[in-house]
Amino acid sequence: MKIQMLLVLIASSFLSSCLMSEPSEHREFMSRSDCYVYECEVASEMYVFGKVEYVKMNNAGKCAKLQLQNTFLLHFNKDIIEVYGQHPKHNIRSIIKEYAKHASDTTKLGTYFADEDGYSVTVNRLCKDKKNVYYNRFILWKSLDFETENEQSKCISQQILTTFHDWDKNKNSEINASNLIQFLKNPIQLQEFKKKKNREYVTTSVQNGKAYYFNPKNKDSTYYNYNFIPENVASNGVNKIKVFKHGKNKHSYEDDTETLIELNITNKDEALGEANLVGLSKTALEAKFGKAKLIYKGQSIYSYKNKILCVDFEDAVIKSFQYIHLNTTGMTDALLEQIFD
Repeated sequence: MKIQMLLVLIASSFLSSCLMSEPSEHREFMSRSDCYVYECEVASEMYVFGKVEYVKMNNAGKCAKLQLQNTFLLHFNKDIIEVYGQHPKHNIRSIIKEYAKHASDTTKLGTYFADEDGYSVTVNRLCKDKKNVYYNRFILWKSLDFETENEQSKCISQQILTTFHDWDKNKNSEINASNLIQFLKNPIQLQEFKKKKNREYVTTSVQNGKAYYFNPKNKDSTYYNYNFIPENVASNGVNKIKVFKHGKNKHSYEDDTETLIELNITNKDEALGEANLVGLSKTALEAKFGKAKLIYKGQSIYSYKNKILCVDFEDAVIKSFQYIHLNTTGMTDALLEQIFD
């Protein structure tokens, strides 16, 4: 028994040595997150194609567990490629193909993310504007999405994320802020969306509003739920939309006077337009809206005035999100506790 206890103590001492000594910071992971990450928290694996690093979740702090889960750094040809979701070894041929395609004196592959439908990449570009704070550095430039069928890939969309014409150090964040504000002001063309849906797959109900909901306090009013049942069998529940209705049309499906209060989206749906965010990679979301200023109970929180977007990720991909039109512009702990209760 004493020997067993001694072995346990030795093992515990070994595991905690990361904290007892002066640990070295892992700069690459720290530059890709808002977390402190130490060398002793990072696993390193050698392969024929190069080195792969990832944060060991059993040793990681809370921040790293939230932001760096299923994030891999692939060291390849003196470059570092960020790989999300799956270990790079599972898609190494595709990664090397994309790396070679974008390798030049002024461009290189930045990130790679694969799912069951295909994969997405971002490309970095060398800034040559001497007046720019990023001069002579590789900066996020564009994103490309590919679909894969029978081991053949086809580019289905691409988006320029950063231009190189007289841009300053704040331009990217200004673009992100503008995109976010426009989205939160009007995330969905509600009436057009409803017209596209098959009424046989829509149920409705009246529901009391929550204390934090926006409430114009009109007479003869109510909160109304639209439940959009996915026609796809392989779904993740029901997409829900809540609105504020009043007057003679308050029980009518066709009502252009209703006010959007809440989106609770768990399934992809092209009819959602800009709000078709489920399945989007974290990299792509941050390229569009920037990094969230607040993380609460594992969700990324974006806000503008009295509108908020709460995004839930799984393996660095949007699993679901909630949009809420609030009755206040103050983001407090008490309010967040109400929302996430």
